[in-house]
Amino acid sequence: MFNWYQQESGQLIEPEVVERLWYEFQGQPGLTGWIGELLTETYNQAQALPINQAHFEGVYAKALNLLPNNNILNIISKAKQAPYKPFVLELFQTKKKINFLYDDPIINFLYMNGVVDVEEVGDSEIYVKFPCPYIQKRLFNYFARELYQEMDGLYDPFEDLSDTITDNSINICQLLVRYEQYLQANRDWVLKDAPRRNDLRVYEAVFHFHFYLYLVSFLRTYEAQIHPEFPTGNGQIALAVNAAIFTTGLFLLADRRSSIRLNML
Repeated sequence: MFNWYQQESGQLIEPEVVERLWYEFQGQPGLTGWIGELLTETYNQAQALPINQAHFEGVYAKALNLLPNNNILNIISKAKQAPYKPFVLELFQTKKKINFLYDDPIINFLYMNGVVDVEEVGDSEIYVKFPCPYIQKRLFNYFARELYQEMDGLYDPFEDLSDTITDNSINICQLLVRYEQYLQANRDWVLKDAPRRNDLRVYEAVFHFHFYLYLVSFLRTYEAQIHPEFPTGNGQIALAVNAAIFTTGLFLLADRRSSIRLNML
């Protein structure tokens, strides 16, 4: 598709853009065509210049947070329904992969509606995964904000935050200490309406959602962008933190007590 566009228009597209687009959308026809149109038409004001990574990032941010897409709206509408929502929440857990069974009515429904896809490992291992990182991010954002809106009162207005963040650095360990203190102090309301599994344990995803929005709120004044990343399509979850003063990342895991454990990248 992009080779044809380059030949017809004469505008170059940097290889890194094509690689990133493939990674984020995995060739999903409707979504790939949509983002391609955004890149080459809707937000392509400088056709004399190559479409580069910076241009892609700007368009991708709009595709994540601003622009409606009927495919995504349909996927979210299916994923949030009972009895399918608990399965989707469980798919965000980091402990083990979930076997794909086509005869399972929940898996079948989600698969036929584009919410999940098949991951084949070797000749005999078949697991459930999200179709592509873009869909996974949209679902992650939707469920996170369904549970928790952006948070206030994370620190006092005149509190000295220099032990955690300065004009040119961030102390990840101290930030995690602050989050742990916040979670312990507010645990009752944080978990009050949290969805639970059949064994009454809170879904691991709940802690991922909460920590994600904590970071979004804590770093808002530093104009930081927090992005969930999913290196394997299921299992591992990372939060990438990007700002003018720093770039870092965290891997999210859950321990046996259903509290959050984080590893710095």
